[in-house]
Amino acid sequence: MLKHYKYPLKVWLTASGLGTILFYLYNYTEGILNGAISEPVSISNAIFFGVTLMLSAMFTAPAWLLLWWIYWRIETQHLSKFKQLLILLIATQLLCWSTFYVVLSLDDGSPFRGNLDVILPYRAALIITVLVYQRLTMLKNES
Repeated sequence: MLKHYKYPLKVWLTASGLGTILFYLYNYTEGILNGAISEPVSISNAIFFGVTLMLSAMFTAPAWLLLWWIYWRIETQHLSKFKQLLILLIATQLLCWSTFYVVLSLDDGSPFRGNLDVILPYRAALIITVLVYQRLTMLKNES
């Protein structure tokens, strides 16, 4: 089981970082277009980015452990690469939705209303990272 930790760890770390970057870019661009942000770069923007990255890693750590377990189960089943990819894509999306459901429902009880700008960058990052790392794994195994 321990030998299967690298792929889920790469997916989790990359998706946390990339999702935070996409979330930050969206909010930053929206702030500039709405006139709420006048300075291109400031200390408060850097602090916001750092806090968002830290919270992303903290809140998604349980999802990484579940992804690790799911990946281990997939690897032991000897499924085709397409089935593995499909299961991983579905599992990561479900883990993402469930993580945001738990975290955002702590605040006001309506986790998805008005929060898609937070959720969608992380969902997109998960899709990208699963596809990229699955492809890289396939290329590595072919060599």
